[in-house]
Amino acid sequence: MELMARPAGRAALPFLPFFAEGKVIKGFGRGSRSLGIPTANFNQNVVQSIPPAMGSGVYYGLANIDGGPVSKMVMSVGWNPHFNNQVKTMETHILRQFDADFYGSWMRVAVLGFIRTMESYPSLDELISAIHRDIAVAEKELEEPEVQELYRHPFFSAALPGMSPIQPHTDTSLRPLSNHIQNGPAISPSSSHLAHDVQKGHQ
Repeated sequence: MELMARPAGRAALPFLPFFAEGKVIKGFGRGSRSLGIPTANFNQNVVQSIPPAMGSGVYYGLANIDGGPVSKMVMSVGWNPHFNNQVKTMETHILRQFDADFYGSWMRVAVLGFIRTMESYPSLDELISAIHRDIAVAEKELEEPEVQELYRHPFFSAALPGMSPIQPHTDTSLRPLSNHIQNGPAISPSSSHLAHDVQKGHQ
């Protein structure tokens, strides 16, 4: 199911929020090299855990690396028609400056809202302009008062995985978390959709 174009926001998307975590792997390298907008990528185990209703598109939310500060992010999900990707990806651009690459680090993301469908653009410059508009939308939406409590969500501060592989699980006890975001009650430590990196041999 593909999302139809609609205004950015958190409402009427029952698969959100979507929580995912896993090691950062090397992607195509286009974010930094061609676009000046570096992205962090999950492996296919995490990508394949995306809810079926979560179509290709650009989303916004929160992310952190190795249990560090929680920051705003934008994420593209899908095959990126501008570059004719053959593999579905989740490419996360975290809206803060990093001193170095963090391949192999543990990234956690909470996808909170939808911005737009993915498109192919006539030029690279137009793609870059669209991404900057996406960032502006994310910056605005993630300043809303009802989002602030999510910066302190226990998901982001949970202990990082040790040497033993973690088991995938979906906790449905907070399926109406999207309503919690809109209506303001306290947020449970569990999540409506939670995907783990369970790649063989992961640390």
